[in-house]
Amino acid sequence: MIKYLGFGLNINSEIEFPELLEADFMTPDIEILLGKVPEIKDSINFSSPNFEYNINDNEFAFKVKNTAFYYATSGRKIIVEPIGEIKKMRDIRLYILATVMAAILLQRRLMPLHSSAISYHGELYCICGDSGAGKTTTVSYLSNKGYDIFSDDILVLNKDKSNSITACASYPMIKLWSDTLDDMHCSKYSEKSFPIMSGMDKYGFFFHKRFNTNRLMIKKIFIIKRQECHDILIKEIKGFEAFTSLMKQIYRPMLIQSNSLKQLCFMIISNLAKDSKIYEISRPINCVPKTLSNQIESIILN
Repeated sequence: MIKYLGFGLNINSEIEFPELLEADFMTPDIEILLGKVPEIKDSINFSSPNFEYNINDNEFAFKVKNTAFYYATSGRKIIVEPIGEIKKMRDIRLYILATVMAAILLQRRLMPLHSSAISYHGELYCICGDSGAGKTTTVSYLSNKGYDIFSDDILVLNKDKSNSITACASYPMIKLWSDTLDDMHCSKYSEKSFPIMSGMDKYGFFFHKRFNTNRLMIKKIFIIKRQECHDILIKEIKGFEAFTSLMKQIYRPMLIQSNSLKQLCFMIISNLAKDSKIYEISRPINCVPKTLSNQIESIILN
């Protein structure tokens, strides 16, 4: 077993994860094992051409075509059953770090938010939006200006006893498309040596030594939308508008099926909308990333 820290949890794994931070601990929160995936009874089923899901209150089974079967239970155990020979371990890991871990977090009453983030003076600034909105690109540009990358793609939200919402990072890697790297002309993001998935022109960059493992309060949230507009438009949103916009940023919302999870998400998002400043950013389809990051920085510093 290899010991890792990720998503704010201690992880024992039979699979090697260069994406995670190696750690030393006595008691694991999660175990990741290679083995035979069991069938789930009394579950909700849904599928797409490449994926099959089965889920109930305590179990999650997930099949990725030509890759692997996955099983997550009780917020404590993940079983991985590769399909055929184990040749695409990088692809297998990617789904563990995304959908499967989202299921584990929800089983543990933690909520995954689809967000990248930077930290500044001990507080978090979140960059949300659909895939392709520019979350990671914005974070990478801000990191070039001295801000600390906190997390890419997923934040883990937790409600404490006082109903305050804090967030911890997923793992110390950001993922950037090849064309973004070419446009950035930055030595820090120049080496395309870690493709995140076979056949995908997207690359991972590690920040293990600077990985912040603390839970932080969220100061401001920026929700980026790609729209048919000429200029970048920014407005602060509050109340019900902020709540509904944040609800759309929950990571893998199809996993939230039970009433108890729906209530948990309602409570976390309600408190987050109340305690943080939320900004909606409409950006042109063809937007200069440096311009977008500069405008976000001006709000961070204001």
